[in-house]
Amino acid sequence: MIPLPSGTLVGITSIRARYHALRLNLAVDPETPHQELYGLVDIVVGPEDQQRLPGNTRFLFTGHTLAELPAIPSWSQDDREAFAVWLQRQTQIREIEQARKRIVCDEFPLIVQEYPYPQRLYSTLGQWIERISLHRASAQQWRQTLMNSRRQGIRDDEIAWSGILGFLDDQQQAGKKTISRDELLSHIDFATIRLCLTNELVSESAYQPAFSESPQCKGVEISGRHDPHHAGMPLEYAQSNRYEHKSLYGGYDYREWLLSLPDYPLSHFTSHYYERNLLLHFRTKQRQDHQGRRLLFIEELQSDWHQSGAMHGYQNRWPGRIPPAPFRKEWIGLGLKLILLHAAENGLDAIAWTQGDVHESHYLRPIGPVRRLYDVEIPRYLERLCHRWNPMIETTRIPTKEPRLHISRQMDKWFITDTKGSFFTPPRYSQQEAIRVMARHCRRIDLEVPALFLDKGVRERILEDGFPLFGEKALKHNDKRC
Repeated sequence: MIPLPSGTLVGITSIRARYHALRLNLAVDPETPHQELYGLVDIVVGPEDQQRLPGNTRFLFTGHTLAELPAIPSWSQDDREAFAVWLQRQTQIREIEQARKRIVCDEFPLIVQEYPYPQRLYSTLGQWIERISLHRASAQQWRQTLMNSRRQGIRDDEIAWSGILGFLDDQQQAGKKTISRDELLSHIDFATIRLCLTNELVSESAYQPAFSESPQCKGVEISGRHDPHHAGMPLEYAQSNRYEHKSLYGGYDYREWLLSLPDYPLSHFTSHYYERNLLLHFRTKQRQDHQGRRLLFIEELQSDWHQSGAMHGYQNRWPGRIPPAPFRKEWIGLGLKLILLHAAENGLDAIAWTQGDVHESHYLRPIGPVRRLYDVEIPRYLERLCHRWNPMIETTRIPTKEPRLHISRQMDKWFITDTKGSFFTPPRYSQQEAIRVMARHCRRIDLEVPALFLDKGVRERILEDGFPLFGEKALKHNDKRC
């Protein structure tokens, strides 16, 4: 980092390069000029400029990239000139070029579909502060009031990640006697943990153009600098299916959902996806049960970030370590809120999933946490999230094939095996060929699965009420306490 003449400590980072490339629909290749990478590199500020940083991080995003440098209103001409000279040093040139590597080395296209469902998640803390009778108080009184809010179901995590305690500390240190409720509400800020829910889209065309696309792709508008249709190349896009082979046979509309924290100052990467700060992912299909009802079927729900943190611990600063992140104890509930919103938005009749023994069959040994997730945690969270509408978890049956065989990958070929070693094929198939071969060797069954049924009234209430960002319970409408 470098101190500017104005005293602000600033630096740059390319860790959000893929995010900016998606936002700008910018095509990047080995020949892209260095200057064109500026839109992919963030300008950040250090602790001397920001009193409190979330999670003991070393910087915050300013919301500006290098491409926007001339338009930053708070910078003087001297600041801009000093910063421009600093950018010409080799260390900074390498950091800017790192943006190219983060994109060119990615084997999947930079095309995603983003969903608005996280916007339906509201702050219970903000609602509670608006309803209490206290209008003005000292920082210490507000802090005690916030601690009392936990009796009404406000989570410690929501208070901590809102930034409100840091604001109260700053006001107390500045000697401010009292703080109004409106001031407190205006400083509730979840910007650094903004949630982004996406699906990756891949081209179904055999020909992959070397420039960015701008077709209307299955209802998803993707803007860009070049239009393949002008070259006579119609393109179709489908949901990425890299892990479809892990799903139960049958069903349709397979999707892999990625929930990330694009603005979080720390960075974490997982082995499953290339997305930065992937908080959790879930895989779904639509299925019909034996009565013809449409189910949104959960094939998998997982948080590599928090599951790794639970096993190995969290560390703030050391490279390669697992940084702390929000929703450590309730990532399951967070994923289920988004699943419920999608089911309600699309008029589906139920949320369903397989029991733990089916997931455990993929392994050669018992996996207690896997059984607990699907047999205990998912039903418990769904009951808590929907208790005010009184839907019931029941069992139903879906047509599928017995899950005794599994598909694996060796280099670029796929093979089929079982967990006992009695069935094995050479690695010679594509993914879809392997799925069809596996289906031929497995008998058809009606699998009994748990399901939470959502009638039209419940779906309407889900869309109307939304869910709390933290926790499961909404505040009571008559809650007016201090």
